[in-house]
Amino acid sequence: MLTYQCAPFPPVLNKTGLLAQMPGSSNELKHYGIKLLSLHSANTTKALPAIQGLVVMFEAETGIPVAILEAAQITAIRTAAASGLATQLLSREDAKTWGIFGNGVQAVSHIEAIKAVRPIEKVVVWGRNAEKTEGLQKSNKSQLIAKLLPQATQLKQPNVIFVCTVTASKESILNGSWVKPGATLILLVHFPFNSREADSELVPNR
Repeated sequence: MLTYQCAPFPPVLNKTGLLAQMPGSSNELKHYGIKLLSLHSANTTKALPAIQGLVVMFEAETGIPVAILEAAQITAIRTAAASGLATQLLSREDAKTWGIFGNGVQAVSHIEAIKAVRPIEKVVVWGRNAEKTEGLQKSNKSQLIAKLLPQATQLKQPNVIFVCTVTASKESILNGSWVKPGATLILLVHFPFNSREADSELVPNR
């Protein structure tokens, strides 16, 4: 098993976004590195990615830089992989219908991660931007997105026992009364600190 160190710095904030700095190292891999990531949520209204950045890797023995990598795709894969692991450990093995809140990059990567660990046959999607949600359905290669939900309350469909939220919402979009007992919830809770996806009824009672 790999051992590693990771010590994120506090993010640097400005009026429109933030800069996150996440260094880490692994003795077994003989490298250390840092991920520098900017987050500007309003970029989505300008046809620009909300998350941009770089991963810089160094040789541990000499400190020689060995790689500069684009960070947004790595972030999408790593975040979804963590959700996939949680799903594998916590969710019902017979979960075949998945409800997802969100329609961006993380929605795409999470669909791929979840179907790798569970026999998902159908995904129902709700997003705050209906046009963008339709675009997600049309572009998704897995063909799993079976239904777009015009209202989030329709998540209460009886066969939805697995719910994932992958939004940048600052107001609760998931109501505790919509979630059935025994359902698995993966709440991404987008950075920064004022993001919120679940209401007050859901969190203390689960």
